[in-house]
Amino acid sequence: MVSDWNDVLTPPYDVISPEQQQAYHDRDPHNIIHVDYGLDIPGENKYERAAGIMKQWVADGVVVQDPAPAIYVTEHEFLDQDGKRRVRRGFMALLRVEPFSGGNVLPHEKTFKKHKKDRLELLRASGTQMNPVFTIFPDPDGKACEVLARAAGAEPDMAFDFVDGAVNRMWRLTDESEIKMLQKVLKKQPVFIADGHHRYETMLNFRKEIKKGNGGSLPKEHPAAWGLVYFCAADEPGLEVTSPHRLLRDIPDFDEQKVLSSLDQYFTIEKTDHNCAMDTVGHGQGFALQIGGQYYCLTLRPGVLDSALADVPPVMRALHVTICRNLIIRPLIGDKGKLLDHIAYVVDSGEVSKTVESGGGQMAVYLPPFDMKQFMNAVETGEVLPHKSTYFYPKLVTGLVIYRYSV
Repeated sequence: MVSDWNDVLTPPYDVISPEQQQAYHDRDPHNIIHVDYGLDIPGENKYERAAGIMKQWVADGVVVQDPAPAIYVTEHEFLDQDGKRRVRRGFMALLRVEPFSGGNVLPHEKTFKKHKKDRLELLRASGTQMNPVFTIFPDPDGKACEVLARAAGAEPDMAFDFVDGAVNRMWRLTDESEIKMLQKVLKKQPVFIADGHHRYETMLNFRKEIKKGNGGSLPKEHPAAWGLVYFCAADEPGLEVTSPHRLLRDIPDFDEQKVLSSLDQYFTIEKTDHNCAMDTVGHGQGFALQIGGQYYCLTLRPGVLDSALADVPPVMRALHVTICRNLIIRPLIGDKGKLLDHIAYVVDSGEVSKTVESGGGQMAVYLPPFDMKQFMNAVETGEVLPHKSTYFYPKLVTGLVIYRYSV
């Protein structure tokens, strides 16, 4: 249950808690967290400490260089939000780092200087990238998925259960013809950053620094010209993309009937006994509203999008996150209200429900899963999606593959 609103509202929802950070440090001296997310110890520079640890691991053979060029096929077997078992397959490899203006790598959200500063300082000190950027790419002919399926037909080189309940497997793929097939697929279209915008921009900033220190030029094969990326096909059956639900507080003049009256101009509203947002999968524009213990289904009235959101680009107009922000939350908070003062973004619908029922929030809006075609169409136009639009699950496990800029 959400015990403290500030704990939910302030930190990124995909960063581990201080308690988890300490637990991982205590669990094993070789846990990657000692390098990637070191503890703040008075009198010590955690970035220099991380660099020293990585150097020692290499010397001790804890971290070893792969003897042959390879990409790394992975599987995540997990339970989705409906409790159904799914398998997401992808691969890790190096991607040439280039500015977004090139059109080959497309972002969908804004980043914050604070987070990039931390990642850049760690990268400078350690010369090591431990977290791949999560990207998705079109694979309409299924060629990439076929390559990954063939690789996954053998016994995995690594398999383990993670604390989130997911089963992780990994295979080294060294067959040149198979690798070339994946390269051929990826050359045909851009990749979309799903998760890891801060990490990608950190890679860009690191590349700029190295280029500047190298007299303004950087050879194509220079290590800093590349970055570690996880690739997942947009049509991959195991790809689960949700939107965090919106938990609201401090709504001006809050009253249940006023809320319903305000929303009535845009939606037909029906009482229900459950969270019906998942019932609208495939429609993409249905929402569930919870006030106290009561749920309501919200369905857009015909013609509303073209009239109420006429000034919003059509590709953005159809997104459920745009509809939620502009036609549900903004009317309730008012034009002068700062959205982040009123909203917590929570992935677990059960947590949201308990919080509202206990009075920890005035109401909640539950969003349906994201439609990947709508997502890519919007991102290709260069549009930035509303804050906390997507949540890709399960998260990638840090340290499975490490990219060192100097070996």
